[in-house]
Amino acid sequence: MQENIMEANRPGDSLAGPERWRKALRDGSLIVFIVLIGLSGTWLTYRAIETNNTLQRQERLNAVSQSVFEAFDLETTRAVEAVRSAALMVASQQTLTRREFESYGTGVLAHSPKLSALQWQPLITAAELARFEATAQADGLAGYRVFETVGGKLVPASARALHVPILFSAPEKSSALGFDLASEPDRMTSRLRARDTGQPIASETYKWTGRGDEGGRALAFSVSAPVFDPDRPPSNLAERRERLKGYVSGEINVTVLLEEAAFRAAATKLDVVVFDLGAEPRKIIYALREEDGKRPAKSQVFFEPNERDTSLTVSIATRPWQIVLRPQAAFHDGDARKTGMAVLAGGTAATLLLAFAVYMTQRRQWIIEDAQASLKLSEQALQAERLRLSNILEGTGAGTMELNLQTGEIYANDRMFSMLGYTREEMHPFTLKSWRDLNHPDEVLPLTDYLTRLRHGETEVIDMESRRRHKDGHWVWVLTRGRVFSHTADGKPQWIAGTVQDISASKQAEEQIIEFNNTLEQRVQERSAELETTLATLHQSQEELARSEANATLSTLAASVSHELSTPMGNSLMTASTLVEQSRSFQRLVDANQLKRSELTAFLNTVHEGNDLMLRNLQRAVELLKNFRQVANDQASERRRSFDLATAVQEVLGTLAPSLKNSPHHVVVDIAQGIAMDSYPGPLGQIVINLINNAYLHAFEGQTGGVFTISARLAEDRVRMSFSDNGTGMSEETQSHLFQPFFSTKTDHGGTGLGLTIVANLVGKTLGGTLQVQSTVGVGTTISINLPLVAPTPQA
Repeated sequence: MQENIMEANRPGDSLAGPERWRKALRDGSLIVFIVLIGLSGTWLTYRAIETNNTLQRQERLNAVSQSVFEAFDLETTRAVEAVRSAALMVASQQTLTRREFESYGTGVLAHSPKLSALQWQPLITAAELARFEATAQADGLAGYRVFETVGGKLVPASARALHVPILFSAPEKSSALGFDLASEPDRMTSRLRARDTGQPIASETYKWTGRGDEGGRALAFSVSAPVFDPDRPPSNLAERRERLKGYVSGEINVTVLLEEAAFRAAATKLDVVVFDLGAEPRKIIYALREEDGKRPAKSQVFFEPNERDTSLTVSIATRPWQIVLRPQAAFHDGDARKTGMAVLAGGTAATLLLAFAVYMTQRRQWIIEDAQASLKLSEQALQAERLRLSNILEGTGAGTMELNLQTGEIYANDRMFSMLGYTREEMHPFTLKSWRDLNHPDEVLPLTDYLTRLRHGETEVIDMESRRRHKDGHWVWVLTRGRVFSHTADGKPQWIAGTVQDISASKQAEEQIIEFNNTLEQRVQERSAELETTLATLHQSQEELARSEANATLSTLAASVSHELSTPMGNSLMTASTLVEQSRSFQRLVDANQLKRSELTAFLNTVHEGNDLMLRNLQRAVELLKNFRQVANDQASERRRSFDLATAVQEVLGTLAPSLKNSPHHVVVDIAQGIAMDSYPGPLGQIVINLINNAYLHAFEGQTGGVFTISARLAEDRVRMSFSDNGTGMSEETQSHLFQPFFSTKTDHGGTGLGLTIVANLVGKTLGGTLQVQSTVGVGTTISINLPLVAPTPQA
């Protein structure tokens, strides 16, 4: 049919009447068919792009959330295990001196920086109290006494069956040594649960009073682990209560604990809120949100859950916490939406052009085939992009193993064998000797030394990077991490569990990262040079304005511009400094061989976002300079002529009619005909436009049926114009800044705060009049302008 249409459109062809009508009908049907097919395909492509964009945003949110949750879980596990290990150390000591505990505690705090303090709280009977105090004093704690607080005063501990005083603390100055915890039942709740369960138990949060108080914002909690008689380990509840020796407690600052997780969340534009689900009712113990600024907010913040949140409930030493992550506005990329709309608009336009070409030319077949080919290529590109993103986001697993230090048995998962090219059957039986034989010759000795120290109890963890021989002969870099979790009856380390992770890619990436860091400072310096150039241009503009006597009033505007520009300039400089510091921190991770794939991704995202932030601030500075030039040109000369006031106002309203007709508000004009003026209709029209726009933007916000009234009354040689609205009105504070340059209550919607400044300049400087404002909140605003019928002659 298409070939027949082309033949019919050739010059010189002629068809009989009925045949011509049939041909025209076929042509029309083809055009309708093409339009329907084109619009349908465009709509389906647009919906496919929108669906893909939604999936990409969700996948990115899931990946980022997992990184934040992993950081939090790692820090809490380290802190709780440090307290558990300290309890085992105290239990193994027949006699524990103040110096021994302080030395051990200092080491624990150094390896577990999230712990703020470590305390030993023995269980003392009433009969043992006096001897206990004497022993503590003999150990160097001069004047040591067991006490409690009554009415805010320190008094000797009251008589009770059991006392739980703080004997030792690391650091020692961080705790009230001698304070009897048994005098406060609320503080004993978590410790009694630890005694009954035999496990570390976290307390409810309380106000943090140590270093980094955050102005009273931060909270803390303690993790208490029971210490039992090592010679008679308990097996049931009754024995645990009978054989309890005391508690080892670690104090943790919530803000410090969440520092790494919060950093990752902030770097990826996520808000963080943490709830204590163990409290009745549940309460917020940490909140870092975009609306609260860069510091964690106090716990008394309002947080309403919604469907965009991603949450995880975790157990902090058996106490349930809930971590909620919410994407900030910057997390959602508006460019994807623009792409979909561009495809929709472009597809529609292409369809119409295609139909027009089919009707008008003999080459429509070529256009149709080209459009079909383009659509196919677009679908293939979209499918390829989906597949690429799916491969990138696919996580990599880690091998796991359990090693018996006494027998050499090893239990491992399939991933551990597959990363070296083997199957489980090929490596059976897999023993310590098999594991050692796979190591690079240069690393056999360090591995042997690690195993020897583990067997002798000199350490309970293994953390080393080494090379393993692949099945095909090449070497694979792996990271082995593990910890002793079981001992024999005589106290020797028995089982160690850990993970084995392929880090070959990280090793290969280190050189690329170093090169990237070397060029980062150069790019930051280039951005800084652009800022200095912009500042120099601003200073030059201020000097030229100050030298112009005819524009003396612009000195105030220049100061305001300097103030407004300080924000984008300051933001840009701060971002540049932050990028430099981030690069140095990142370099330290690389030098220490502690770099993770997630940290590499977070660092690259931070660099890209920092560059985008500096670009947006520089663009904002340029926009402010353009607006400043507009205010300066408001006083330029305008053609003067005689005109009727009512006619001039109606002409201005006529130009605004297209933009105002869809608004629920309307303008009423009450100006009598015959008020003749010899003045400047251009500036007068600009005043009318600015006041109408200002009322529609500010006065009628959230309202319908607003009325803006323009009236004028003749008074001798002057005319008094009144611009009134029945909107929301203004407070006295807002009125005091109304004509101040760059003051606006709508800066978040793109307002520059120059509209009424222009009005004031035109009324006073160009038209020779005066201006007054009356406004009442909830009633409305009236702006009165008194103008001479004959405008003054401008000075040269």
